[in-house]
Amino acid sequence: MTFPSTLVRLLIIVASVALLSMPARAQQTALPEDVTRGFYSWYLHQLSLENATPLKQKTTALKYLTSQLYANAPRLIRRMDADIFICAQDWDKAGRRISPSARPRSKTAALPPP
Repeated sequence: MTFPSTLVRLLIIVASVALLSMPARAQQTALPEDVTRGFYSWYLHQLSLENATPLKQKTTALKYLTSQLYANAPRLIRRMDADIFICAQDWDKAGRRISPSARPRSKTAALPPP
């Protein structure tokens, strides 16, 4: 897959997630920033516990996602072969994280090329 097609796919996913989550924003009493922060706090914590499928926790997931996005998430994940919420492809088929080593370069770090 080439870089431009990957970028286009990523932009389509981000736009889809934004559009599918719009009704939820209108219904929320919390600020969107707080909902987003809460979602990623929960989601990333689940991933750090080696839970490769946090969306199986439907009740918790629906606190943050619209029912439409929740229903479409498995299809989007399969179609993109990536985690649509963190835009990463760092999982093996058994659900284990694959983390390449970062190399420091002065004040920044870079991942080795694939």
